[in-house]
Amino acid sequence: MANFNELQAAINADGDIRLIELCSGTIVFTQHIAFYPKGEMTFTCPNGDCVLDADSKTRLFHIQGGAGKVSFDGITFKDGNGIVSPE
Repeated sequence: MANFNELQAAINADGDIRLIELCSGTIVFTQHIAFYPKGEMTFTCPNGDCVLDADSKTRLFHIQGGAGKVSFDGITFKDGNGIVSPE
């Protein structure tokens, strides 16, 4: 996934086990993505230097209740200003 629209589509796709590979660089969230994990979802950064950032009035995710497991491997999170969670 290289941009917000691709990432949002991948998250909302059907399937119980999903591997979402991000491209190196920054994806800026222009709106939050709400989802209910029902299986396993792994966000990974195979080439390094992947950043998920939000514009100044947006949060990244709203992960709602469900029977799923979500993991973020090698992803840096920012809040529009600075790092809020290390890799």
